[in-house]
Amino acid sequence: MDRISKGSIGFGNPVRRTGDISTPLDTRGVVAPPVSFSTGPFNPLDHVEPADLIRFGLIPEFVGRLPVVTAVGALDRDALVRVLVEPRNALVRQYEALLALGGAQLRITRPALHVIAQQAIDKQTGARGLRRIMENLLLEPMYDCPGTSVRHIVVDSEVAAFKKRPLYFSRVQESDVEAAVWSDEHRADADAAPPPPGPDRATPPAAAEPQRTAATSA
Repeated sequence: MDRISKGSIGFGNPVRRTGDISTPLDTRGVVAPPVSFSTGPFNPLDHVEPADLIRFGLIPEFVGRLPVVTAVGALDRDALVRVLVEPRNALVRQYEALLALGGAQLRITRPALHVIAQQAIDKQTGARGLRRIMENLLLEPMYDCPGTSVRHIVVDSEVAAFKKRPLYFSRVQESDVEAAVWSDEHRADADAAPPPPGPDRATPPAAAEPQRTAATSA
């Protein structure tokens, strides 16, 4: 921080003392590193050089054996979702193959993947904590489904949040499986969409008509 900070003069400009971390750092004059994939806020660790490591306390003999010095940042929710589904040995694929040995097909909705990733962020465990969350989530299905008539296991956003148990379906309930997946994914899209402006916020008459008919028949 002291090496890359730029001094300033004039009334109202912050002046940092050596070792002062309370005064905000003016990063407008800081030259960005040649290669940087960070799109977030300014991170001083992106500008670390071997001299900084020696000043930190590492011996020069050890620093000289580090050909590349770089900094890493925490993964966001979208990156954790990609870790769950994209690698060849991704966690979702591992549990799909494990449950397929017992004749069951695992279906995890897209909102459920986001909930699982958000749990790893809230617990500050990163990608390494995804396996523990998946293990706690699918522990009961791995014991309940083998040897039964269960052929489909659906994990929606509420199941991923541990608000209810996983959904079990038999072989003849494939339409119910698709309906459960479709309902969870479209409910998440509806919650994320902004409300329509003007009088469209009210319930349309076509949607309210079945309710009046049911009440009359009752």
